[in-house]
Formats: sequence, C-alpha cells, structure tokens
Amino acid sequence: MIEGHLQDFLKKIQIQTDMKKKSELIVWGCSVYFPFQRACIFSYSPFSSSIEGIYLVEKEQISTLESMKTDVHSIPPIYQAVTQNTPLFINSHETQTAFPEQIIHEYNLTSVIVIPITILNVSTGFLLLDGFNGSTELLHQVISQLSEYVTLAAAPPLVVTAGILSKRESEVLQHLANGYDINGIAEQLFISKYTVRDYLSSAVRKLGVRHRSEAVAVGIRTGMIV
Repeated sequence: MIEGHLQDFLKKIQIQTDMKKKSELIVWGCSVYFPFQRACIFSYSPFSSSIEGIYLVEKEQISTLESMKTDVHSIPPIYQAVTQNTPLFINSHETQTAFPEQIIHEYNLTSVIVIPITILNVSTGFLLLDGFNGSTELLHQVISQLSEYVTLAAAPPLVVTAGILSKRESEVLQHLANGYDINGIAEQLFISKYTVRDYLSSAVRKLGVRHRSEAVAVGIRTGMIV
C-alpha cells in the first residue's frame, strides 16, 4: 500500500505529461523512497526488441544513460522480466553470467532487481535497481511496493481526447494493436510502408509517448482503439 510522502510524490508524477520528465521523476523516486544505492530506468520496444538507457540515479546524483543500448535478448533475465511483465530478483551469481562483462565491471553490479514498466500489460520499459541496503527479510515486500509504485507512476494521464488523432492515424494504430507489422498495415490500407511510419510517428508525437507500444496502450486505455 502506497502511503504518506510517496503517495504525494506519485501525484506529482501522475500529472506529468512530458514523458522524459516523468521518467526522471520515476527513477528519482526509487532512490529517495526505496532502499537501493542505485536506480536506472530503461525504455523497451517489443517491436525492435531493443532496450535503451534513459536515466541513472546514484548518491542523489542523476545522469543520462542514453549511450547504453542493446538487444534485450543479450540479457536473458531482463528479456524474461519484460516479456512476462513480472518483477525479477537476480542474485549476484546470475548477474555475473547474464549481464555483459563490461557492464558488470563498469557499474560493479552484484544482485539486481528488475521491475517492468507496463501500460495495459504492454512492457514499455523497466527499472533496474541494485545495491539493496535493507533487510533481506523485507526484500519481497519492497519488490511488491516497487511494482505498485511503478504501475501507478507509469499510467498515462487521462487527458487524451478521442479526436486527437486523425482517422488514418487511428486506423494505423488499430492495425498495429491487432498484430500487423509495418508491411502488413501498408497492405491492409493500400499505402506505402513509409506512409505507415509517418502516421505512427505522428500518433506517437500527438499522444506524448516515446514508443509505438506506448501509443497502442494509451489508445486502448482512452478508447481511441480497441
């Protein structure tokens, strides 16, 4: 149960419409309200299977992680967490074998916790936290609280109106939600794949999200698509 100062902080995040600022607040909250020495936030695209760093918070200092980008398949535990939408604790032994050696040494990783960021069960990113300095008996409870915090913090504000997208943008987004790829949507709508990309980019921009998967989730959540 989220209470007290964290609940007040959540309200500040929930009204934030700038996705970059929202990400910054989410990861900052992890370092302030939860017992970890370091917290990182990553974006994840189920379409390209790529993960990309956004922010890192350590010792009350925030920095960007934009240079860190890789295929999610290269780190199996993270792939498991984001595809199954399930928080995951990775002990120090598993970390040493699952993460790239360069990352382990650069960040001195030991055991880590991965918390997927999902919108309507679609993973759009994840938090990676390490340096747990709380009681091991409370670890399960902390993970549960983190999951609740992330779910509430990542939910898009319901300020999107049904008419914000054009008819074509809505159609393209609907086909994407139905499982079609770029080429498939182009064939269905008798337009070029480049035009499809343009419509999707426009929809992502109008909805104030970072990725197509987030656009689909917001579209469903607000009733623009089904």
